[in-house]
Amino acid sequence: MKAQQYILTLVLTLVTAVNYGQVRNDTSDINVEYLAHVWHLTSSDGTQKTYSSTATNPHGWGATIQIHENGEFVDAYSARCGNDQNIRHDTGKWTLDKETMTLTTTFMVLFKKVTAEYQIMSLSDTELVLKEIETPAANTH
Repeated sequence: MKAQQYILTLVLTLVTAVNYGQVRNDTSDINVEYLAHVWHLTSSDGTQKTYSSTATNPHGWGATIQIHENGEFVDAYSARCGNDQNIRHDTGKWTLDKETMTLTTTFMVLFKKVTAEYQIMSLSDTELVLKEIETPAANTH
């Protein structure tokens, strides 16, 4: 009986590790047509960010990303008070590797080129979940 419990625990641990791993292997359920949109940040947990197609703050205030079909990318933050130190509107470009579902963004911030890569964890017409892929020295260009 203990051996069966041990095997069951081992199998469940392996399944959990595969399902919650950093690299997404199955991308067949992602419809990239939904990607071009204005996305409003709803939660951020470490390197994973969840965006909604609908603003939850008044006037759409808060952090947003805009992904345009022409390859333009906007990372912005707006607030009611003009003294908020997070206010920004950075424009750049984006590319998508459809095979790995990796979204790469590049834009200039204070005269420095900033490049970031994100794994698309899920995408629908109402929600986008991105997990940042840490790349050594990616932002030192």
